[in-house]
Amino acid sequence: MLVAGLEGVGMVRSENARPVRSDLGHQPRRLPTLTRRTKTPGVLVAPSAAARSTARYMKKTGARELRVPYDYVTPDDWVPAGFPLGTRLADQRKTHKTGRLDPGRVEQLAGLGTVWSHQDIAFEEGLTDSRAWAAVHEHLLPSATATAG
Repeated sequence: MLVAGLEGVGMVRSENARPVRSDLGHQPRRLPTLTRRTKTPGVLVAPSAAARSTARYMKKTGARELRVPYDYVTPDDWVPAGFPLGTRLADQRKTHKTGRLDPGRVEQLAGLGTVWSHQDIAFEEGLTDSRAWAAVHEHLLPSATATAG
């Protein structure tokens, strides 16, 4: 469904989105269900672009966990091109941390293997490596040149 007055721009809204009224005399607050602007001027992307970009990123990298670098932007040959996937996911993590992320969205992102806290994952990986080292060497005093794996 097109948002009234924005037919030429290609802006869409989901079925549960509230319409944006421009006759209130002030800037309406940004609704998360409306499209997001990419870094390419004048290009708008529907929210499902994030899901498509995420799925393609997972397939391309072969990752089982969704860890996208913060500055990752979709390549020119993807649809949509120039989508700021890394920042989008960082925003979702921030919103989740404050408890304001829609439970349905949390479930959807969790199903994709979203890493909610990079610090927690790094700690768990370090702990796993430490346990593996201790199991082999019977102590946890690796040399300064020791490597995991």
